[in-house]
Amino acid sequence: MGEIRHRVSPESLWMEQTDHPSVARRSSAPAAYSVISAATRMARMPSKRDPFSYRTDPAVPSFADDRPIIIFDGHCALCVGWIRFVMQRDHAKRFRFLSAQSALGRALYAHYGLDTDRLETNILLCEGRAWFKLEGSIRIASSLGFPWSLAATLRLIPTRGQTALYDLIANSRFVLFGRKDVCHRPAPTDADRFLA
Repeated sequence: MGEIRHRVSPESLWMEQTDHPSVARRSSAPAAYSVISAATRMARMPSKRDPFSYRTDPAVPSFADDRPIIIFDGHCALCVGWIRFVMQRDHAKRFRFLSAQSALGRALYAHYGLDTDRLETNILLCEGRAWFKLEGSIRIASSLGFPWSLAATLRLIPTRGQTALYDLIANSRFVLFGRKDVCHRPAPTDADRFLA
């Protein structure tokens, strides 16, 4: 039935999706429910776009997409802290990073229909698919090994609750954690891990 299933290995945490149960109910739901469920589905499911759809979008510059990429708000102290956290624990150097303020970052936000000014979610781009909000963060943490893989237990929270929790933090991140006037710049030793 419509559950999200994941293989155990970190490399395959990015795939093996089936339809979420709310998709099956959408056609018979009232309009208000459809709007709410569309927002919550976005949080847990990958983008509806075909994998690697950005390759055929003339507005998106070409880039190396052979490894997972985390697109983040470079002015957000919390987001930059999250990137540093991942970098310190990603010993295999699986992830690449991209500031949302870069031309490529903005183009990818626009490609996925996201607001290029608000930057309300980080994006995990892996195997051509985009993951948003808490689901993207869970997938990232899960690939870092134990104990960070325990973040997968956050999936026990109903999707609507996950979205509300992520949005609460995202909408107050500048008040709680601060805003950087200058976009994050990587140390020279890490420059090869950043796309822009």
